[in-house]
Formats: sequence, structure tokens, C-alpha cells
Amino acid sequence: MHDVLIVGAGPAGSMAALRLARLGFSVALLEKDTFPRIKTCGDLVTLEGLGLLEDAGLGEWLETCRRVDGLRFSSPDGQVLDIAVCDSASEARNRILPREYLDAQLAQAAMRAGAGLFEGCRVQEVQMGDDAVRLTTSRGEFTGRMLLLADGSHAPITRKLGLLREAPDLMAARQYLHCPGVDPLGPLEFHFQREILPGYTWLFPQGEYGFNLGCGTYTARVNRKELDLAAVLEAFKRHDPILAGRLAGAEAIGPIRAHPLRTHVGGTRSHAFRIMVLGDAAGLVSPFTGEGITSGMISGALAVRFASDAFASGDFSAAALAPYTQALKQRFAGDHNAAYVLRSTLRDPRLLDHFFRVMAADADLARTFALAYLDEVSPQLLLHPRNLVKLLQKR
Repeated sequence: MHDVLIVGAGPAGSMAALRLARLGFSVALLEKDTFPRIKTCGDLVTLEGLGLLEDAGLGEWLETCRRVDGLRFSSPDGQVLDIAVCDSASEARNRILPREYLDAQLAQAAMRAGAGLFEGCRVQEVQMGDDAVRLTTSRGEFTGRMLLLADGSHAPITRKLGLLREAPDLMAARQYLHCPGVDPLGPLEFHFQREILPGYTWLFPQGEYGFNLGCGTYTARVNRKELDLAAVLEAFKRHDPILAGRLAGAEAIGPIRAHPLRTHVGGTRSHAFRIMVLGDAAGLVSPFTGEGITSGMISGALAVRFASDAFASGDFSAAALAPYTQALKQRFAGDHNAAYVLRSTLRDPRLLDHFFRVMAADADLARTFALAYLDEVSPQLLLHPRNLVKLLQKR
């Protein structure tokens, strides 16, 4: 018997496991794969996420990972904005942490705190009892008093329990590359190509780990076969003028991988009797940027707070755990709603070209745009009347 069973050892699940173990709870962290394992992700962790990882005891490892001090954006008509967000003497605002290494580091940190990590442990059946939760897995049976589901955007166990209300709304694809002759310490690049809107293509130099090339758009467009994300990436590598042939000699490190993204807070019923749902499964991926690592870890930390309250009171009812869902909405709903507005607005290439011209003449506005992409300021700030007036003015 464990106090808490956690399904999924990604950033959300491992953060919850670590913090629960620190508080003295008995935790079983169940991961269907074996570390190190590959995830489809942009691999960028921003300032708030770095703080959570430092608190997890990973500060020394973070210092070895590539920091990024500048962003590059391009508009559909080819305008380029280079925006500095930091300098070499300042604290890193963001770092590239490939998921292959990040997830393993955080899971090991949870183990050091006292959590039990069970790799290659695929959940097959869930039984909800009055006094306990029982999981039948490929590694035997686990019993606990609470269940935290951090099973990602595919969310197989969350779905099986009837907690999913909506399908994933975004789809992303990425490929790792080795690019001789291209600066591995260059800016993070976000390219708003006409054919990918609403969405963007990214090129993230990862230092010694090569380059992360990816793109994302609405899942509905992919399902209707309007867009083939793998074809978009191949065409971008070979023909897009914004690259000016920089990736002509690129060598693939593994295949192109695609993955759905859930961005609707409320698209998952994130609490039930003895259950809380975390991270991507709870719809916490940013609709503006597609980033979900930091939001996943935040949800893991929040879940620990409400799990502790449940154990203290002995009340594991859905009503007792409802404040967790309320906390998620309070933390994320406002930013997500603003992101939907921006995402819808920026699907028009002519309007996006106009915004780029305005930002090219207004360094403060351009920096706000960049910091919104790093989740350092809320996307709601871009909808502030003073910024809307700037964005809509003629140039």
C-alpha cells in the first residue's frame, strides 16, 4: 500500500512525486517506458520552470545546459526580428533541456527524495474502491489511497476513466538535426510561414545536442489532410528563403516524430474521487506557444498541496479535491483565453506582417512579444489597450 500512485514520470508526475516524497508520503511513480526515452517536444524550459528545477536539486546540472539569450522571429513576408532577452552577465532566462535528459534527471531526483520509480510499468486496469485505488500493471498490482494521472496528451488512463471531455486541438512534429557549419549557440528561431498559419516552425540550436526543428498547427487541419507536418519540415529545410541554405547539409538524428497537444483548461475533468489529473493530460499546454514543461511542473506542485490537505482531513471526495481544479483555472485560464484570441488574430498573414512592421519600430513592444513567448509575461499584456493601439496603428 502506497499513499499516492502517480501514472507518468514526465515533468508533471516526477515533480509531484518529488515533493510528496519530501513531505514523507509513500509514492509509487509508474512510467510505461524506460529511461532515457525520447519525447516530441521543443525542449525549452523558461524562467519559472528553471526555478522549480533548481528547487528540485538540479541546479548544478542546469548550469551545464545551453542557455539562450536571444530570439529570432520571421513574418510570412520575410521580415526578421532579432530580440535580445538577456545578456551573458545575467541570470539565464531559459535553457534548452532535451526531454531525453530532463525527464530522467527529474525522475532520479524524485527517487533520491524517497519516491519509488517503476520503469517499464504499463497500467492495464484501474479499480476504484471506497478505501483505495488498485492498478493492475505489466509489473504487478499497486495499491494507493490517491491516484495522480500525468499520462500526457494521449492520456490513455485519463480517457479510460472517462475524464476527457475534448480531443487534443494542436499537433506538433519535430526532428533532431546535426547541422555542420551552423552556430549551435544561435538564437531560438520562430518562423511564421504562410502555409503553417495558425502556427509556426521553430529551429532551436541546442549546443552539443544539435538542433531541434519542428512545427505545429491545429489538429483538425492535419486530420483533414490539409497539411502534412513532415512535408512542411522537409520543405522548410530545403527551400525556405529565410534559412538561406543554412540547413542544406543537415543530417537527421532520428525520424520526424509527431505528437498531439491539449490546450483547453477545462477540456479534462481534472479531479474526481481520489484522483487529480496533471500536466498535458489536464490541457495545460500553452495555446500561444505550445510549451507545456513548466505548466506541467506547476500542476504537479499544486497537486501536492491539495493531496496534503486531503490526507490531513481524510477526505478524498471529488468535492474535497475540487479546489485543485479551481487553482488550475485561476493560474492558467486567463492566459489561455488571451492566447486563443492572439492565435485566432495571428492566423491572418497580412495582419501578422503588419504587426511585425509595428514591432520593428517599437523595441518595447517587440520585447513584450518575445517575453510572452518565453512565458515571462502573460499574453494578456499584448491585449492591453495601449499595446492594441500600437499594433493596430498604420505604418
